[in-house]
Amino acid sequence: MTWVKTEGSSPRHFKRAWSPSSVNLFLQCSLKYWFEKVARWQSQPSEALVSGNIVHGVLEDLFLKPAGERTRDVARESYMLHQERKMQGLEGVIDLRAVRERSGQAIDSYFALENPDDVTIATDGIERSISGRAADVPLEGRIDRLEQSETGLRIVDYKTGTPKPAYMESNWRQQMLYAAVSDQAIDEGEVTEVALFYLGDEPRLLVRPVTKFATANVSDALHQVNEARERYQAESQWEANTGPLCRSCAFQIVCPAKRKRAPTPGSSESEAKLAQSPNVYKCESRASGAPDVTSEDKE
Repeated sequence: MTWVKTEGSSPRHFKRAWSPSSVNLFLQCSLKYWFEKVARWQSQPSEALVSGNIVHGVLEDLFLKPAGERTRDVARESYMLHQERKMQGLEGVIDLRAVRERSGQAIDSYFALENPDDVTIATDGIERSISGRAADVPLEGRIDRLEQSETGLRIVDYKTGTPKPAYMESNWRQQMLYAAVSDQAIDEGEVTEVALFYLGDEPRLLVRPVTKFATANVSDALHQVNEARERYQAESQWEANTGPLCRSCAFQIVCPAKRKRAPTPGSSESEAKLAQSPNVYKCESRASGAPDVTSEDKE
């Protein structure tokens, strides 16, 4: 880990709720979090992200149908619609053929895992907004699916890839954070399970029970992350975690932990260099108080 000084950040960016994806981003690399959430730079859409958005759209449409009408034909029609809509304007930016292959494979993998007609969706259980406080820290986000299970309610998340050891901890943390605030946001019953649908070449469904130990653990992690963010902001100094994930990071061109002569993040030189990069773009400033909800979970 390397400590990196920054310039030009504003405390107002932090007066809002966390999302599970932002917690995971901060724990992965707080400097990358700074680039995205403070300096307001975003990576260009990736094949994984666009594929995930297509698949989430299709499954949302599928489960808005009543049981008995959740067919492959419905999914196929929705797939064509979302494919056209979500790939618009991305010609030459990403490999659209790879997007079609990955998203199409994910839909096939979903039907190999379960019969959607057998799923009992909870009230307002598709793409449901959820919010609450864990360890007195506000958390907001959106869950893919809330369904009835044999033991109670189950929170489901879709992943278009395969289970990778490097991401398993963060994927489960995301689900358990939602479970940690579920008693404040869900009135239909107790959330007793969380699940991950991996919709890659070898589809897998993984389920874990929700325990007091697990929710206390992620709540404590949220509290620590929140305190660290306040401290790093006050000191204008953030931790850069270098490792294999740096290879796919769009900010490595201006990262002092990766480039000895990199400009100070937030400086006019750093901002100008990022503005010239085809891999990132500047976002509009988020209004104070808005949640840190991103589309990262779609990957």
